Amino acid sequence: MNNTPFVSIIILNYNGKQYLRTTIDSVLAQTYRNFEIIFIDNASIDGSVAFQQTTYKTQIDANRLRILHNKTNTGFARGNNIGYAAASKRSKYVVLLNNDVRAYRTWLAKLVDTAQTYPDIGLVGTNYYDKGRYNNWKRFINKGGELSTITIAGEDALIARRTLHTPHLVELLFASGNGLLVRRSLFRQLFDDEYFAYAEDVYLGWSARLRDIPVVVDMRARMAHEGGGTKKANNKTIRTELTFHGAKNQLMNTLLFYQASNVLKVLPWQLLAHAGRIIDNPRKLRPQLRALWWVICHVGDIRRKRKAIQRTRTVKDRHILPLISGKMLGEQIATEHYNGLYQTTIHVLNWCCLAWCRMTRLPVAELSVKKKK
Repeated sequence: MNNTPFVSIIILNYNGKQYLRTTIDSVLAQTYRNFEIIFIDNASIDGSVAFQQTTYKTQIDANRLRILHNKTNTGFARGNNIGYAAASKRSKYVVLLNNDVRAYRTWLAKLVDTAQTYPDIGLVGTNYYDKGRYNNWKRFINKGGELSTITIAGEDALIARRTLHTPHLVELLFASGNGLLVRRSLFRQLFDDEYFAYAEDVYLGWSARLRDIPVVVDMRARMAHEGGGTKKANNKTIRTELTFHGAKNQLMNTLLFYQASNVLKVLPWQLLAHAGRIIDNPRKLRPQLRALWWVICHVGDIRRKRKAIQRTRTVKDRHILPLISGKMLGEQIATEHYNGLYQTTIHVLNWCCLAWCRMTRLPVAELSVKKKK
């Protein structure tokens, strides 16, 4: 066991008591044994901490499970930063794990194996399926060939696999923070505390890509994910706040990471996407406008953060854009969630968006694939 690197697994929780037994038990059942669990509670009021203290007393006494209490809900970004700072000094890797998952028994072993085999890789993500979207693992696998990315409008999309080193390692712009291994030596801090929740995993992945640090998903490392467990478990006010932070953080990523000339090319499409969300759901008007106003009011801070991030850049956008979709909204997402006139409108906008990328010479995923053929 001494020959295997020590791993700190951070599980951040906010009123997720109903999911904890499944998650913790699946971690304790891992074939890889050299790890600790750091449970960060974001001021839950559902008895999550008491449940942990009574159910896993043996692991707590053995210092295998540590519980940290935050006095307020610090969100996903700061909460995980606190856990990252609290990880054991002997941890070579830190793994972020959502509180609403069931990890397969070899999940952690596969993540560590990839990190050990390829020391240039900085972030290793999990191959997961959302229970709310797929009925079972077999159906998920049959959808294969594509993984998540973002569009130039900041929306979710799927792009074709780009394998790195071996077929089971898929190179992406970012890997989801719901089951993510981080090579600790490469990152002093994970996230910007201002992000609170949503798009923070894009922030981390993109910051790595700027430094030419590979980001991959190991298709062998599998887990089931409830999908939006924390959001479902909390009230309407929290969900409205998350809408605000999601919109704000998408804009932040655009302003922080693109080269200046490309910001001007993609920002109009992102603002159009924000308008589309409001048209689709008028209840999002207030948080969407609030997000835009927040960015305007914090333009000075954003400029300072941008300068600091851009100073770390070692690669140009032309090497990163092939990992980003040139559409406004992913076609599969448009098909699954919309129909009729909405779907037709999205298809037309996606065509226009790709035409814009071609005209402005943005080498996005779809255009890069065509070049290779």
